Amino acid sequence: MKAKVSENEIYREATRRGLRLVTRGDKLEVTPKNRLTPEFEAALREHKTELLALLEVSSRDLENYYTAGLHIADQILSGEFDSADSSTVENLFVKLRDFADPQCQRAIARLAFNQTNPNENK
Repeated sequence: MKAKVSENEIYREATRRGLRLVTRGDKLEVTPKNRLTPEFEAALREHKTELLALLEVSSRDLENYYTAGLHIADQILSGEFDSADSSTVENLFVKLRDFADPQCQRAIARLAFNQTNPNENK
């Protein structure tokens, strides 16, 4: 008798195999197909509904993460963090450094400027 495998375990195994799982409506797209074995394809089909739900939640969480980052960038650009201590500034850098969005990059530039020119924006 086989043990029950969760959708999280299936997703981790897909990642380990170098597979990318993407939702397309009610379909689960898997790329690259040449890395997909018949056995693993069967496991994906068996857990399709759960995987689609997992990917939807992950997508929403990622969207919320980026929305929060853009909000923080807005606050920085409006001057709300001009007097922030170095620890706060470092935390803001960490939060925004991986965002490729131009607004976030401008916010990082403002933080850096404020660190090197502490009396300019006060």
